[in-house]
Parts: sequence; structure tokens; C-alpha cells
Amino acid sequence: MNYRSEALSALLTAVLYLGLFVGVEIWSRRRHPDSETSRKLVHFGGGMIALLFPTLFQLHWSVLALAVAFFAMLIVTKRFGNLQSVQGVERGTVGEIIYPLAIWSALFLSTLAGGPAIYRIIVLILAVADALAGLVGKRFGRHRYMVAGGSKSVEGSATFFIATAAIIWGGLPASGFAEGVHGAADPMGRPAEIAMMFTAILVALLLTGVEAVSSRGIDNITVPLAAWCLLALVGRIGDGMIPEILLIVVAAWLALWLATRLRRLRVDHAILAVLAGYAIRLLALFIK
Repeated sequence: MNYRSEALSALLTAVLYLGLFVGVEIWSRRRHPDSETSRKLVHFGGGMIALLFPTLFQLHWSVLALAVAFFAMLIVTKRFGNLQSVQGVERGTVGEIIYPLAIWSALFLSTLAGGPAIYRIIVLILAVADALAGLVGKRFGRHRYMVAGGSKSVEGSATFFIATAAIIWGGLPASGFAEGVHGAADPMGRPAEIAMMFTAILVALLLTGVEAVSSRGIDNITVPLAAWCLLALVGRIGDGMIPEILLIVVAAWLALWLATRLRRLRVDHAILAVLAGYAIRLLALFIK
């Protein structure tokens, strides 16, 4: 264990993040962009830096120490209003505060299973898919639906789904979780690439539901946790079950959507019911 290298990596990371915060804050005060835009820019930049962590650090505890330090800094700046580019959004949110801890949690989970490939998938979902969804929803969101703590847009959720599916599909070949999916063609003769596509769509659908019901910025922690769990479990089910599970999820999603149109359920309640039903189905398959 090279502690000097670990300390230098921590110092470099701290300088990069401080430079990101200061740079976006200066740009924000000069150009006066929408607060959501500057906030998502910090999230994207922070995610790009975080992609380097498996290379820079040998211990996830070093990242935890940094995360706690930035967590404390963000609480202080929120109290005194120093980082308006990140914390100046009108809606109440804790997303920017828990973001550092979300990055560490993704790294920690990847040390348990999955490795750097899964970590990078999760970070890209946080940095790219979530940021794109927020920006699209803010600018183009015309079809709103109510969730606890506010509303979200169909356009933003669709963007999150598409971006997440693309990230997972692109990252699965390098993932240990994908061994049961892309190791060979399944019994029905589908090539490995098609099996991975089913996996990406399935996980993206479910993560879109998790993101939709996670209001006030808590998706920064619920999405990484759900992504890791889903990739861990789905990867062990094997090729033959992916189309069946996907059809079940889509059918349930459409049925619950029709129910909400009849005003029998609120949208977030319908999504939670879908997620709960799928969790039971997935656990039953996994145990069996």
C-alpha cells in the first residue's frame, strides 16, 4: 500500500473538485445561466472526475474521507448561500449535498461485486443520464405528472431512460455482472448482443421508475443503490429469463398507466407498485 500515492491522489482530486466549483460559480455569476443548468454542469463535471477514482485510489476509504469533507463544505455553503450556481435552485433539494456520498457508495459497492466497470456505469448514469433528464425536463417538459414533493415531466423521464439504456448497454461487455448475459448465445439462439440489449432496456426501465419517485434530489442515492442491485441480480438470472421479465415489466407498466389515466392511482404510487411487484418477482427467481 503506497500511502504517499494515496495522499497525492486525494490532493489532486480535491484540487480538481474545488476548481470545478469555483469555475462554474464564476461563470454563473458572469453569464447568469439558469440555476438548473449550472447545477447540472457541476454534476456532470463531478462525475467525469469521479470516473478516475478506480485508477487514482487503492482504498475506497480515501474517497469516503473526501466525500465527507465535501459533504461538510456543501452544508456550510448552503447555510451561507456561497454556491448559488449549485444550490440556487428554486425547488427544495438535497441532491447536491448527498452527491459526494453517492459517488463513494457506488465505489464501495463496486468493491463488493462488479468492479470498476459497474462503478463507471453507475457514475455515468448519475453524471450524464440524470443531468440530461433534468435539462430536457426543464426546457422541453410539457407533459407533467405529479409525484411526492412536486412534479416531473414525461420528456425528462424518457430522456433518462434512453441515456441510461445506452450507458448500460455500452458498459455491460466490460462488466463481471454480464458474464451470464454475454458469455454465449442463449438457448433460443439469440446472439449475446441482443441479450445485453434486453438487460439494458430492463434495468433502464426500472431505474427510470426509481428516479421518477425519488423527489428532492434523493435520486442521487436511490439510483446508484438500485442500479447496483439490479445489475447484480439480473446478471445472475441468465439469458432465457430476460425477455420474459421485460414483457412482464412493460405489461405491468402499461396497465398501471391506464389505471392512473382513470384517476384510480397517482403516478408515483403506480410506479412504486410496479417496482415492488418486480422486486418480488426478481427475488423469487433469484431464490429459486
